[in-house]
Amino acid sequence: MLALNGARAVKTGHLLNTDLFIVLESDVKTREDMTVIVYDAKTGIRYWDSPIPSGNPEKQAEFIKTALLKSLEKRRLSKKGLLKHISISSVENIDLPKEKNTFCEAVAILLARRLGNSANFAVLERRVLIG
Repeated sequence: MLALNGARAVKTGHLLNTDLFIVLESDVKTREDMTVIVYDAKTGIRYWDSPIPSGNPEKQAEFIKTALLKSLEKRRLSKKGLLKHISISSVENIDLPKEKNTFCEAVAILLARRLGNSANFAVLERRVLIG
């Protein structure tokens, strides 16, 4: 299975000449806790990243559809220069005990997810910016 991040979305997007990628991820071990991520295939911008509520498959499909529609609107706003783009790096643990490393990484993930799912922001994938 190929993990798709912003950098791979851009490369694959150019190859397939597509605009957006919708990525559905699940925990490798349990096959549960699904997440929907929507990338701009031209820029690697992450427009949406959210856990999919568990339960009824029809409600899950509706949730994914909503994520796509919100992503399309954010893409439209981005093209007009009306969307703020951000990039977030994880917090480096300097003074906390090593068992807090996961917590520091989780803070960055949750902040990027929260801001990225708002109507006014999109998250720039650091791997795209660096590579």
